[in-house]
Amino acid sequence: LLELALERIRTTGRGALDFEFSGIRQAAFQVLVTMQEEVEAQVHNLLSVPNPTASLLSIPALIKAWRAGDCAQLQEIFHRGDDGVPAIAAFALGAIGGEENLDFLAGELLRPGAAEDTVWAIGDALLALNPVEVTRRAVRPAYGCPDLPALAAYMVGKLQIAIPGDQEFQFLIACLQSSDAKTQGTALRALGQLGDCSQRATCEYL
Repeated sequence: LLELALERIRTTGRGALDFEFSGIRQAAFQVLVTMQEEVEAQVHNLLSVPNPTASLLSIPALIKAWRAGDCAQLQEIFHRGDDGVPAIAAFALGAIGGEENLDFLAGELLRPGAAEDTVWAIGDALLALNPVEVTRRAVRPAYGCPDLPALAAYMVGKLQIAIPGDQEFQFLIACLQSSDAKTQGTALRALGQLGDCSQRATCEYL
């Protein structure tokens, strides 16, 4: 489970190693948080090896802060930027919830230069919060960010509050014209999740 959450174990289409998809990492760490004795024993063993990574060193504090609901500590761990750790801290903040965490996660989502695994983890973390406020404060501002259309489309489909003709539907339809295949595919999936059939001809063409 620690490997799923923290290690680059997924082989991409180009043959490189990357983190697992954020939903898998989120599920793995949620299980870890409930397995106190087992996780502490495993982390202790891993930390006993020569030169443990900064990411691994941060895990005991992260788990402790998650269990305690210590949002300030989780935000501090997030900002350290240890490889793969900000994504896990984002999951924790989303699980704890609250207005402050929504604002923090939305701000980090829109911050230029964030690592891709972190951005997608923030997107999944935000799905646990108020869908109307997430749409207003995170999803809509992402429409104009050049690196976020696919994630924004993914979130629109998952949040399940868009209705035909609104700003979210217009965004998804615009995404179908994107030159980026990932953005197109994510928008198609989102429209399907929302039960929309109005773009069937376009979908069949794509």
